[in-house]
Amino acid sequence: MKILNQVDDASVVKFLDLNEYNFLIDIVIENSLNLNGLIHMIELIENELPFELKFNIPEMFHKSIIGNGGLIIQSIMKKYNVYIKFSSQRKDSTGGGNNYYGFKRFNNVLIKCPTKNSSNIQLVKDEIDGLMVSCCENNLSHNYLNKNLNNSIYTSIDFKLLKSHYLLLINNFKLNTMNNLEIEHQSFIDWPNYEDFGDNQSKDISIKGSDIKLKFFVTNLINSLPTNYKVSLNRHPKLNSLLRSTRFTEEVLTPIKLFHNMEMTFFERQASFEIWLSFYDASKLEASVELLSSFFQRENLLIVEKAPADFNPLTIKLNDMKLDNDKKERRRPNKPFSKITNEV
Repeated sequence: MKILNQVDDASVVKFLDLNEYNFLIDIVIENSLNLNGLIHMIELIENELPFELKFNIPEMFHKSIIGNGGLIIQSIMKKYNVYIKFSSQRKDSTGGGNNYYGFKRFNNVLIKCPTKNSSNIQLVKDEIDGLMVSCCENNLSHNYLNKNLNNSIYTSIDFKLLKSHYLLLINNFKLNTMNNLEIEHQSFIDWPNYEDFGDNQSKDISIKGSDIKLKFFVTNLINSLPTNYKVSLNRHPKLNSLLRSTRFTEEVLTPIKLFHNMEMTFFERQASFEIWLSFYDASKLEASVELLSSFFQRENLLIVEKAPADFNPLTIKLNDMKLDNDKKERRRPNKPFSKITNEV
């Protein structure tokens, strides 16, 4: 009726079922020669069709962005005449099924409006992104009254991720665990791509969370990492070139990776050279160590130690993390975050 009132000719608009997901629009105008009227009618209908944008914002920020009683998000919807919905991945697991080989956060924010207001959608997203950045920086001096904000304090911590652990998490289908830990403990991990490691054997990544939830997240994340075992050798001038040789790759590295499902990391210490074997399944550990030992014995290189390797990925102890519950004090994180929303 709203559309029909905007046209001069007597017209009829019918909505016909096509299938479960689609329908047809049948437009009948009184004057069959009035093509301009028909085009105008189509434009009016198109302007009323829904236009939407879906993207991801880490769930840890949802409450702060929505505001107490939804006051912030309601004011944004009213300002731009749009509909905004935040969803939880725990409640909506239809975002793409199991994600074994990539760490991806599925869409959990929907902005929808009539097509005629579609230019407002990017403005809405920019405003939501601005709120999230304010949350990241614990700097809530925003256009909205602070009393309407759910003022959580967010803390950052650096976490050293070995490339060998990264590969094993992927190859052993553990990436879903990372997603689930994020959701369960309302935290955020700045998960890297493989290319981010470059030629380095590790990469420092940032983890963000609020209050005690961050401690639980980091503890569970550490417990989900592979186990490590080290084989230490005396330093020798030919060792580096030997480890880069085709013979070492074919006789040791490839069998251990392919048949034993392990990854290697090399550390040069002041008095020794360590080869770390990382794994989830220890059943092939003895065979892998024997393979390494036999190879180095043939090269007349002395192995000085074989033992479990302790690895602490944190730069500080969990008990030393300063999680301030005084919401009157705002602290900026030690390390700024890269862009953490991803539009899909």
